[in-house]
Amino acid sequence: MKISSDQKNTALVLVTILAVFFVFIVLQMTVLQDYIHGMIFLLPFLLWAIVGGILMIFTLTNQLPVLLKWSLMAASCAAMGMIFGIVAHNFFYAVGEFSAGESVYSQSVISGYGVFFFIEAVIVCPLVFIVGLISSYILLLRR
Repeated sequence: MKISSDQKNTALVLVTILAVFFVFIVLQMTVLQDYIHGMIFLLPFLLWAIVGGILMIFTLTNQLPVLLKWSLMAASCAAMGMIFGIVAHNFFYAVGEFSAGESVYSQSVISGYGVFFFIEAVIVCPLVFIVGLISSYILLLRR
């Protein structure tokens, strides 16, 4: 299947914006963590998820080669999944703190959900994003 130059350029721009946001998020989590506080801390994550949603809509509405579609979907789902994992982890952590005096079983189940979403947001989504990003660049620049 042939991809038009407009589709190729749009996909390259969206993937590059996602890559820039990812680099900024990594810098924010490591180097800039002492300088960024409060709700402004979540802004790059939200923008990253929004651009990931735009990339997903672009991918679903255009006729693209299957392998390119899969790699673009991996990158966009990882971008949106990371913010979901962060919010879900914090939700289950808060529920676990409020139910601290309840049964041991419910406490362990709730903290297990929190750990699952933490691992999803911190390890799985960034790795899937990097794989999707690299494969998207290779497939887009090769054509």
